[in-house]
Amino acid sequence: MEVPAQIGKYEIIGLIGRGGMGVVYQARDNALGRLVALKVMTNDLALDAEVHIRFLREARSVAALQHPNIVVVYELSEHNGSPFIAMEFLDGKPLDQVIRNHVSLSVPQKIDIILEVAKALQYAHDKGVIHRDV
Repeated sequence: MEVPAQIGKYEIIGLIGRGGMGVVYQARDNALGRLVALKVMTNDLALDAEVHIRFLREARSVAALQHPNIVVVYELSEHNGSPFIAMEFLDGKPLDQVIRNHVSLSVPQKIDIILEVAKALQYAHDKGVIHRDV
């Protein structure tokens, strides 16, 4: 799959990863001078009305949350018929990559990660949002 140069107003820098609903790119919002993460639904899934609605619902649910351990959603839009979410870009390694690469973490570091994830999940659950991938 070819990485596009531009999606909406965002200049694509590179691919971050792929998931069940689409791809995530690192991009630059040149108007505001900041990096963002763009989660873009793949074209084939965008044609499935049920999946399309679920993607939009996910974006709106996350956008309603304001917590230090949950990314900020900046925009929900569409490009060439595929919806995308522009959100806060967090620099670092994804936790699944840390685990896969057997990065050595101390017990206190592991506990801190678990607690921070649990705080975010508790906040989301209190707001009626259930994360389906955890």
